[in-house]
Amino acid sequence: MSSIPANNWALHSYPTDGSRTYPPDTMLRLNQVCEITGKKKSSLYKAIADGEFPEPKKIGKRAVAWSANVVFQWVAERPSAR
Repeated sequence: MSSIPANNWALHSYPTDGSRTYPPDTMLRLNQVCEITGKKKSSLYKAIADGEFPEPKKIGKRAVAWSANVVFQWVAERPSAR
């Protein structure tokens, strides 16, 4: 768990991994997004190209990340999540 203080109501946790929680303003890297969404890297980037998944934000010259809010919202909107 992160040392960043946050209210419990604001934390996101992924159901299959109860040991990890993410404050809503956390930036998730590719491997974390793949783990949370269940998609492989190639499938994730295809979904981005098709407009089915949010684009990442640049966080450096050669680094990108996604907002935890955006990723968890996408997961929650999937039909299988209901």
